[in-house]
Amino acid sequence: MATIPSPAAGHPPPGFHLRQNYLLSVVGASLEQILPYEPQRIMWAIFNLHATQSLYLGWDDEVTATRCVYVGPAGASAIVLAREDGILSALPVNALASGAGTEVYTLEVIADEPIDFLQIMLGTHP
Repeated sequence: MATIPSPAAGHPPPGFHLRQNYLLSVVGASLEQILPYEPQRIMWAIFNLHATQSLYLGWDDEVTATRCVYVGPAGASAIVLAREDGILSALPVNALASGAGTEVYTLEVIADEPIDFLQIMLGTHP
């Protein structure tokens, strides 16, 4: 298995960079895309910052409260890693909320060069 060098405090390892949504996405009761397709994304984390409303995530346009990755209120999160979830980390993510004005924080780790998802999943990516 390839080892990743320890990054300096607050910085990803060489060959990767962070992309954060500092402005916060505001998701409502209608479906919207909160992460675009990114073939070099190896990880994302989505945090629901609303105190009471739920967030529903998915990879297609059929996201509902019963057909989704559920993210509860008050700081709950969903995390997708290429090593565990494969190509799902690269696909666009759509979101729907249980009410208007749901603030969402996103964090992504992007590889600086093209990646092979099969190698990442098998732990053989350099």
